[in-house]
Amino acid sequence: MDDFVNTTKIFCLGDGYAHGHIWPEWPQILQALVPDIKVIVISAIGAGHEFLINELLSNDIKDSLVIFQWPDHRRFDKLMQDASWGI
Repeated sequence: MDDFVNTTKIFCLGDGYAHGHIWPEWPQILQALVPDIKVIVISAIGAGHEFLINELLSNDIKDSLVIFQWPDHRRFDKLMQDASWGI
């Protein structure tokens, strides 16, 4: 528990259930429960494992707690900006 006392940031990673909609999702509720710690939400609707890991690795996670809400293992990242894939 002492490690948590030294935590300055909490990274919450997940798919659409972490992203937030018209109602608060679990990262927004967590921020309300620990207002003195910065909660950083890294999520996207339809996010897969590759997106989440790459986004996490592009951040400084020293002195941070990392919480994953893993998407289904069969999900892959679809690049929505690539119009050739269609929607």
